Amino acid sequence: MTFPRTWNLVGVVWRFFVSTRLTLVLLVLLGLGSIPGTFIPQIPLTGLSPEHLEPRYSPWVFSLLLLFQVFDLFHSWWFSLLLSLLALNLLACSLPRIQALPRILKSAPGKKRRVGFLLVHLGVIIVLVAGAFGQVAAEEGTLTLLPGGESDRIQIREGALTGSRKLPFTVRCKQFGIERFAPGSGGIRDYVSVIEVIREDRVVLSRRVEVNTPLTYAGYSFYQSSYQNVPRLDRARLRVLDTEGERVVEVATGDLLAQGADGTEYVLREYRENFKRLGEAVRIETTDKKGRRGSFWVLARYPGFAEKNRPGEGGIDLLDYRPGYATILGVVKNPSVPVLWVGCGLLVFGLMIVFLGRMREKSS
Repeated sequence: MTFPRTWNLVGVVWRFFVSTRLTLVLLVLLGLGSIPGTFIPQIPLTGLSPEHLEPRYSPWVFSLLLLFQVFDLFHSWWFSLLLSLLALNLLACSLPRIQALPRILKSAPGKKRRVGFLLVHLGVIIVLVAGAFGQVAAEEGTLTLLPGGESDRIQIREGALTGSRKLPFTVRCKQFGIERFAPGSGGIRDYVSVIEVIREDRVVLSRRVEVNTPLTYAGYSFYQSSYQNVPRLDRARLRVLDTEGERVVEVATGDLLAQGADGTEYVLREYRENFKRLGEAVRIETTDKKGRRGSFWVLARYPGFAEKNRPGEGGIDLLDYRPGYATILGVVKNPSVPVLWVGCGLLVFGLMIVFLGRMREKSS
């Protein structure tokens, strides 16, 4: 009595997985499921943590996003489940064709394009299996470097936990810069790092890393992922006229930049990239001998603005402001990449056989 029921259950499961309707449903779900990854920041790419993202959402929405791992969508449990079901579905659909392969090869030439369909199925299966293996075996993390700084450890996140992993070499950021569409504009065209790989105390590789131009070494790929402002590295260059005469000074936020004839001290306090749509500006804080404080803005676009608004005092003009940034590199090591290429090759080769077979049938 037990065996017939068991075989019936196996039959039900088998019919479920060989259904082409299941294939269509899974493809639609995967397509729809990928959409949130376009609009919601992904932790492996941005280097952010859930703590950084929590203020953007209400408590219940944030809890729901954490439950479904939407901040790391393409490694989430439900997305991996859909991919696994699709791989099993394609494998089940391909098994009868694999068993019939010898008969197909002996059949009429016009029917050999079925081999193409089989190769397409096998290619997709290999891609999915390799992708699943990559999710388990791949190393993913971020590397944050100041210009001139170096490190041999990447920051990784596994669920809600964070940690670090040692690289077999050292990575140094020789230079980092942001390229804008126009000077002083807020539009960022690209951000670029000049990265050096150091092994045994010598530079073995130096490469310019851009958003779509990664550096690859020893199986690791370094992508220009993001950047963050480092206020202590900010520098302003100003032309100052005070008791010491006219000169150009370069100061950081909080530095004393000038002193008036009456003893008033001028300190750089704040920078705005586009102050009231008037362009770059810095806020200067003043402190007189009695300790009374005030402040005024100096705009790069309007030299002499400070003198006109504060007659009888030293003049201050903003020449330029250079924010200090650290580069954030996405780091990936995926041993399944060669297998993925094999799967893609089979898929493309199978499609070529299918289309060439159809063209020959039409011409004949």
